[in-house]
Amino acid sequence: AAEGYDDDTVAAVRENSQPTTAGDSYRDLEGDDYDELEDGLRAHVEYAWEESLTEQEEQQIEELDAAALLQLTSRQASCDDAQRECPICIDAVQLGDSVYQATCEHVFHVKCL
Repeated sequence: AAEGYDDDTVAAVRENSQPTTAGDSYRDLEGDDYDELEDGLRAHVEYAWEESLTEQEEQQIEELDAAALLQLTSRQASCDDAQRECPICIDAVQLGDSVYQATCEHVFHVKCL
């Protein structure tokens, strides 16, 4: 099963992967449908992703992740950083926090990485 999802959830996603149609239109979504769709889609994508990777590809991803972290240097957050959010924890970056800044200009708390 996809990580974090039991076999029943994955089976339900597969079973319901075809839209229910009435003529040419899809049925209206109600209540918790959006949450269920999001959970189902996440399980489906994670399952497909995990099943498509070879062991060698998984190892390469882990090595790339480690190499990317080694290239980052930590620093103390400045006044400019204090108006940003860490994209991982979504908490505000406070003046003086230990942060990493990626080449794309995103700022992350050191503790989050």
